[in-house]
Amino acid sequence: MSNLSLDFFTILAQILGFVAFGLSVWAKYQTQDSKLKFFMFLQSGTLSLHWLFMEQWTAMMISITAALRNWLSIKYSSKILAVTFMAIFFGFGVWTYHVWYNALPVIAGIVATYGYFFLSGVRMRVCLLTGSCLWFIHNCITLSVGPLLMEMAIIATGLMTLHRILSEEHKSHG
Repeated sequence: MSNLSLDFFTILAQILGFVAFGLSVWAKYQTQDSKLKFFMFLQSGTLSLHWLFMEQWTAMMISITAALRNWLSIKYSSKILAVTFMAIFFGFGVWTYHVWYNALPVIAGIVATYGYFFLSGVRMRVCLLTGSCLWFIHNCITLSVGPLLMEMAIIATGLMTLHRILSEEHKSHG
């Protein structure tokens, strides 16, 4: 189902992709890490349904796991939890792997997990931007319109937010 036929599930998948797009842009605009993580939880949950209807199993499993990771990372910064999530991402990647681009969401999930649990502020957002670039490539290949536009907006919004954070840090130190 990775073509753009206009059946009910394809239309529903694309609608959910656009909802995730809105949630993600709002998330990346947040300067507080906990708010960013909460809206990314909502975005990942919505994307898991999008990928279900697109029949992209690796992306769906990564998105479900990412939603849980994003939720737990609001309250916990455990290294054990981070490594557990990285292993789950890797395991789902091995289990659902069919073509080379299935690896992109897996790598994105691992990089973002590292950022969520081990980093904060600018460094965390750089990890998230790296993951967005990998998802962008994946979404181009799978013709996932809403999430493709979402990743473009995430990258732009993430860069603007990084600029805001760095400007605020510069003002407070200068």
